[in-house]
Amino acid sequence: RNGREAEIPVNLMNMALIYNDQGKFELAILTLSEVEKICNGECSDKIVTDLNYDLGYAYFEKNELDKALKYLTTAYELAKSTNNKKILAQTLHRFAKLRLIKQDYNGAIEYLKESEVLSREINLRRLLRDIYDTYRLVYQAQGDLTKVVEFQNKYMLLKDSIFNEKLASNLKDIQLDAQRKQSEVIIQQKDSEIERVRLITTLVGVISILLVAVSVLIYRNYRASHRMKKILEKEIEKRTGELVKSNSELTKMTQEYDQLVYRASHDIRGPLATLMGLTNIAKQDYDEPLRVKDYLGKIESTASGLNQTLSQLMETNRIRNLPICVEEINISEVLDEVYSSFKSLNHFPLIQLRIEKGDWSTPLLSDRHLISFVLSKLLDNAFKYFSSYQQEKYIKVSWSQSEGKTVIAVEDNGQGISSNAKEKIFQLFYVASDVHGSGLGLFLAQMAANRLGGRVILARSSSPTVFKLIISTNLATAQVEDKPVMTVAS
Repeated sequence: RNGREAEIPVNLMNMALIYNDQGKFELAILTLSEVEKICNGECSDKIVTDLNYDLGYAYFEKNELDKALKYLTTAYELAKSTNNKKILAQTLHRFAKLRLIKQDYNGAIEYLKESEVLSREINLRRLLRDIYDTYRLVYQAQGDLTKVVEFQNKYMLLKDSIFNEKLASNLKDIQLDAQRKQSEVIIQQKDSEIERVRLITTLVGVISILLVAVSVLIYRNYRASHRMKKILEKEIEKRTGELVKSNSELTKMTQEYDQLVYRASHDIRGPLATLMGLTNIAKQDYDEPLRVKDYLGKIESTASGLNQTLSQLMETNRIRNLPICVEEINISEVLDEVYSSFKSLNHFPLIQLRIEKGDWSTPLLSDRHLISFVLSKLLDNAFKYFSSYQQEKYIKVSWSQSEGKTVIAVEDNGQGISSNAKEKIFQLFYVASDVHGSGLGLFLAQMAANRLGGRVILARSSSPTVFKLIISTNLATAQVEDKPVMTVAS
């Protein structure tokens, strides 16, 4: 192609880019389709890559997601083959938005991480700002308010930074312009002094020109100041709205804690009422020692349950605020200590412990107490819900490492977990069966796992039941969730 013909696709691409920025996506698609016809396989890789990305962007904004995915995928492959990191970062961000729409939150987070790395590498600050906002939307959809606040703050900080840089650049330009004008004035004045005797008329003209220039500069400065005032007023109004929104979110969290206090007081009030009732009955039957002894046994049992509930509520606060202590962990030693703590159970000898160690090449650097706590809760769950009908009752603990993650699995062939309970077992006060429990065990396990920068998942609900603790192999480099979101069972 000659030079004039080669300019046509570029000009059309620029027009389409403007249409996309203005939200005129139909016009953008028509213009880009014209570019596609003109190129007919002869345009440069960069133009074809930009063409596919711009089409994917337009179709995405029009909510035609299948077409958007087609063009974005083509753009991604072309960018990957030509090492076009900017398009790679942009397409990965769009892929994350598509995953968010399809409610594939984990997939969205993975794409966001890749896009974030590329954006930081080539300093795409505006894209990085949009990535933080998408993170916020993903965690908001998951109900993770702590992450929402974290990425909202990152978004606002970067947004303010971009705004301040632009403001500083504008002020610098104004200052340079003023200095240039001032230099011109000095030069003109010196020239006028030299020629003052011979060029009086010229001097008068120069002075007049300078007065006009100063007047224009003052007028422009006034206009710029006025525009800046308008921009600042709008920004203040916007920030005020965001503060109102943040206050609303804090109010919601306060309501959740109020609900926790209500549920906790309810669980404590019931046993207290039982204690009072048994005490009154015992007073009436004080002359019948056997019945009084039976009442005292029930009082002791109720008091023990109440003490357990209070202890676990205190454990909730302790786990949330316990300082993290990173050290090298020997899983076998931790497991032996935890397993030995269940020897007092009547059915302990009936259940066989199986240990299976997988690929383990990197030392585990984490918090020993929190790992021990999570394993204790998972083993307690396995012992509590064992099946008396199984001939060979077992609990199997296995662990392995992969891609910077350590996975510890606890498997048992007990009663299993019903499909209705799977989505609620990690909620506070939720009890999945008729077996007596406080509904705090798995909630506390998940809270401790969050402190380790990981999570507990139900990998399999029955035949056998498998829980997995997934944490970073090196806690010092993990993004730790210091204050996990609290979800109370209704």
